[in-house]
Amino acid sequence: MIRIQKVYDEIIKENGWSFEEKESKERNLRKKFSFLMTHVMLRDPESYFIDGANQVPEKEGPVIKNLLLAALDRKSIISKWFNGSYELTVSENVMILYAELKNILDNVYHNHLTDEVTKNDWVAAIDAATDYSNAHKVIRIKLLLEDLRNTAKPLNHTINFGDIIAMDNDGSKEYILRGKRDPIEITEETTIMSLLDNLAVENEYHDVLISLITKFEAHASARALEDIRTYALMKSINDDEDPKENTARKHLYSADSEYLHRFRNIYQFLKSNPDVVTEIENEVGTTGLLEFFNITIKGEK
Repeated sequence: MIRIQKVYDEIIKENGWSFEEKESKERNLRKKFSFLMTHVMLRDPESYFIDGANQVPEKEGPVIKNLLLAALDRKSIISKWFNGSYELTVSENVMILYAELKNILDNVYHNHLTDEVTKNDWVAAIDAATDYSNAHKVIRIKLLLEDLRNTAKPLNHTINFGDIIAMDNDGSKEYILRGKRDPIEITEETTIMSLLDNLAVENEYHDVLISLITKFEAHASARALEDIRTYALMKSINDDEDPKENTARKHLYSADSEYLHRFRNIYQFLKSNPDVVTEIENEVGTTGLLEFFNITIKGEK
């Protein structure tokens, strides 16, 4: 283990900061270190506060140092990410940020400053913290949609099936008979092949995809709320306990728990949707649901 103060001292020395600057610069570094620990690695501060000082595994020191150095450049997107001002709801932004962060980790590893396991642990944590894997899939879907648009161009009809149009001598047009294909409906009995058999023009391919994505979004929303209600019920069973000692919370927040990143995402969702918090609390009969999912409070597990 190494004291994180050693990392701060190295950064201060390498940047040539004066004694007068040291206090404010070190305070800034401590804030950024806290961000890495609580928002990326999702570690309980008590787990790395050892013998009166913040300590990390020796092989993590160079990783943290280089990430902190990158965060000092106020114009960089990494600095904006540390400060919470980088927009992660746009998949393209996530891709750019992840690439820069991973490049730092790769350089640390290739320079033999850390081991492969440590590097991969941090890569996985950054993937989860930025939602990189899903952002990558969204980009892939966008590219496939563009491929579909270009592939289906020969099916792009400008006249609807069944339309009969008459033109007068002066060039004006009017419908004699206007036909219109019924929208393709997706039901529980619909199969992929039955959908494909009914597609004839370009816009129908896109209409079907829009319908499917809308259904996926509604299903994901319902499933997420169902899971949150389940966790809320687990919480309510132990509501007579001190919030910090809540049995369900302690179990789900264990240091090696696979729930940590998921709970962080639930917390962010509920924080942005206070009406959902109120609805579920009233339905389940509990309070303090938002803080139950908050895993970044110093000293709490």
